[in-house]
Amino acid sequence: MEKIIVLTCLLILENITAFTSDNQNQAIAKCIQKTGVDESTVTRMGITLDIPDNSVVKKFLSCLNKKLGFQSDEGDMLFDNLRENLAGLSSEEVNSTVSTCKQVKGTNSVENSYLVTKCMFRKIKSIIKLKKRK
Repeated sequence: MEKIIVLTCLLILENITAFTSDNQNQAIAKCIQKTGVDESTVTRMGITLDIPDNSVVKKFLSCLNKKLGFQSDEGDMLFDNLRENLAGLSSEEVNSTVSTCKQVKGTNSVENSYLVTKCMFRKIKSIIKLKKRK
């Protein structure tokens, strides 16, 4: 369960936080159980913001995004909900991240979740690097 806490802080890194809802631990645990993703993989994703390209991880991300209200049952990403849950970023950084990642679209629900999450992580990592330089 301690490893799950790391993903709970999915984007807590250098004071950038996201997904701070009360039900996130339960959502993470349910999606790990449902998809069979390895907890160490989930932990690594939470720490590094790097997402492996494999079907189990993709299913986990889709499950998690749906449970947290970031993806509709039809597979569309709910960018307004994502936007509201990014704290620690300036409004300009949030707008830039969302604007860039809105352009990404997968061929199905699972792929869409994976590609958008990967895009968001990539953008946030670049913001972190810029903040470290200042």
